[in-house]
Amino acid sequence: MTTDVFLTRTAAFLPFAPVSNEDIEDVLGRIGGKASRARRLILRSNGIQSRHYAIDRATGALAMSNAQLTASAIRALGDDLGPVDCLVTGTSLPDQLMPNHAVMVHGELGWPRLEVVACAGICLAGATALKHAWLSVRAGDARRAVATGSELASAVMRGSRFEAELEHKLEALEARPELASRKTFCAGCCPTAPVPCCWSASRAARCRCASTGSTCRLPRTSCRCACTPVPRKTPRAASTAGAASRRPNGRASRPSQSSRTCACSTTTSCAPRWASRSRPSSSGAG
Repeated sequence: MTTDVFLTRTAAFLPFAPVSNEDIEDVLGRIGGKASRARRLILRSNGIQSRHYAIDRATGALAMSNAQLTASAIRALGDDLGPVDCLVTGTSLPDQLMPNHAVMVHGELGWPRLEVVACAGICLAGATALKHAWLSVRAGDARRAVATGSELASAVMRGSRFEAELEHKLEALEARPELASRKTFCAGCCPTAPVPCCWSASRAARCRCASTGSTCRLPRTSCRCACTPVPRKTPRAASTAGAASRRPNGRASRPSQSSRTCACSTTTSCAPRWASRSRPSSSGAG
């Protein structure tokens, strides 16, 4: 026999005051003492305006653990919660592997002995915990269950954690100085652009720098430089009946991609590396 299950209370906990987009690096720290070049691009894409970090601004150290955050959210349910038979936690970033997250949260709460279950699953960790709690009550194994979902990403996002990677790249640069050219010129394209890389008018195409002959390996969607597209249109061939040139499948043919180009607003000009391909076409009235 199954039991009807009801959601009776919800609560949440967020550490410290919200951090705005302009204050992110003041809290997390800068890598190598330099501001991030990709920060504005990423923030523009995800649309996030503020977030909460469990980091002490004064010291830059982690101020709370994931287990402490979760326990604080459970306490926010109220002191009159009553006896709990099952505690189910969900997280993708536990403080440690063993003992698991649910056991650590149980210890933070100081509750008496009960069933504890830890769930993981990236975005579905909290939903999985809720489902297990619901099933426990529905099956009659528990009269009251608590389910949680929590993440503490700021623990692994501090700038100090990436200093070793930066040092490794500097050591590699000392051993192979040619890497500096690859970093600076984005595979040789537009060396004088603010963020050196070239624009491409086709998703599958790449730009080739006219001065160096090197090819930019970044796709069009990743390019952010001073190059601007300058399409050069080629007039379509017209039939004697005045109809547009058409392919065998009946669709109108487009100008050859090799007729397009891009010009850099800096002193370097770029030419797309497109291959001209002649395609059969037939003229006729449409």
